[in-house]
Amino acid sequence: MSDRERVVETARRVAGGGMLASLSSDTRTQPLLCAQFVRQVVEGALGLGEGGWPVATRARTIADRAGRGTRRSLDYEQAARDLGLTHTGPPRPGDVLYWPYGEFGHTALFLGEVSGVACIVENTNAGRGTPVWPGSPVRLTPLDRTPPPTTVAAVSAAALEDAPAPLDPAGPESPYARALYDHLPRPRRQQFRRLLGLGDNDGRLTQTVWMLGRFCERGALPLTDAGVAAFKRGRGLGGPTHGPEAIDEATAQAYWGALTLLKLLLITGAFEGEHGFTNVAGSFDGQGVSFGVLQWNFGQGTLAPLLLGMEARDPGAFAAIFGADTAQVRAALVGPPAAQAAFAAGLQGSGGQLQPRWKDRFVRLGLHAPYQDVQLEAAGTRLEAAKGLAREYGLVTERGLALMFDIITQNGGIAARTREAIQGAEAAERARLGRLLGEIERLGLIARERAAAASPRWQGDVLARKLTIVQGRGTVHGTRWDLGSQFGLGDAAWA
Repeated sequence: MSDRERVVETARRVAGGGMLASLSSDTRTQPLLCAQFVRQVVEGALGLGEGGWPVATRARTIADRAGRGTRRSLDYEQAARDLGLTHTGPPRPGDVLYWPYGEFGHTALFLGEVSGVACIVENTNAGRGTPVWPGSPVRLTPLDRTPPPTTVAAVSAAALEDAPAPLDPAGPESPYARALYDHLPRPRRQQFRRLLGLGDNDGRLTQTVWMLGRFCERGALPLTDAGVAAFKRGRGLGGPTHGPEAIDEATAQAYWGALTLLKLLLITGAFEGEHGFTNVAGSFDGQGVSFGVLQWNFGQGTLAPLLLGMEARDPGAFAAIFGADTAQVRAALVGPPAAQAAFAAGLQGSGGQLQPRWKDRFVRLGLHAPYQDVQLEAAGTRLEAAKGLAREYGLVTERGLALMFDIITQNGGIAARTREAIQGAEAAERARLGRLLGEIERLGLIARERAAAASPRWQGDVLARKLTIVQGRGTVHGTRWDLGSQFGLGDAAWA
């Protein structure tokens, strides 16, 4: 029996009311001991002594260094990353899930389906789920009663290795692209992998390098002998101009700064979700299914063309991912909006979240390099639309282009009435100041007027996103951002 199977079997036994010698009495009777509960179940499953599970040991070290040791919850997220145990995609039975709730976070074990419902077993003071023992804080809880976890981790390296084999990458990597990737600082490599929906330890290096080369091609920066030589000459970079050795650290940094679409996707994509090309959400906002780095969706008719493009590009992979439901998916995609809405409605679980098997399919599709390429092309179309808006408003900085790209993505553009409101606000501000406005001032006006035109339900979210771009810092969806230091967004002219 594998590590994963042992954990699943043990956790299911507990969820059914069974007792474990490793479970202490306070874990069974006191709430807020979620990390202790997970540790003790895993220790019991794997036959480890107290404190013998490496994830918990590493998490304790992290907590002690931070001066916040507690039995309530430990930083299993960072511990799992340190140990290389995180993986991409929906959770698999036996995985450890982590949510950044409150000060300490929350963690639980995923059981898979129980009576046809995807469930976790957890120690919690929340009122959700069913107590395992009368009055106990240990509960069997449907997964769709929680937000999506931020981290999914295997309990051991052996459990991580039993993941399904990835689909083949789209094509061979360029030696220039490999050199570029290797010379990027580690934080930049991590940013790029997360955009692709990959964690730090998920493999797929060939696919990662291939996609980096595709970003360069989309940015008119081909990684060829002539392209690299021209790039280095145009920026006054010394050293070799031919062969992979031409890509040194300074050249890699310059390439990163020149990849405008990559930078904008990292920023707006981060606002849209945490998992880049594999972001997928149900109909919490009435859009049916939203999928991809820019959350193309059925509600606005933007998702079906991308899915059809993917099927045309790689019909074999499309059929392998959607399996017996491939014909149903295809019929919905080529049908009218009503057919797509009905199809999307049939994929929903409770709380506006997708059923786990459908979420898993979309995530697998988002990890497939040809579909990432389809998304990249669609994002390029939005970039051109954003450039058109930037020209219309006379915006010359990269920051201005980033704002327009986010407006195109989140809000669909700027309607005539909002244009009039922007013009009126700018005229009034010029009159008040007695001078022309600088670009940052104009961006602030555009941000506020576009947010004011949004649905009242979303105005706060729209304004937070837009002002974070304008000011370079801000909080969006509870996360604090510094777009300059994190992504390199600045006020240089966009090309």
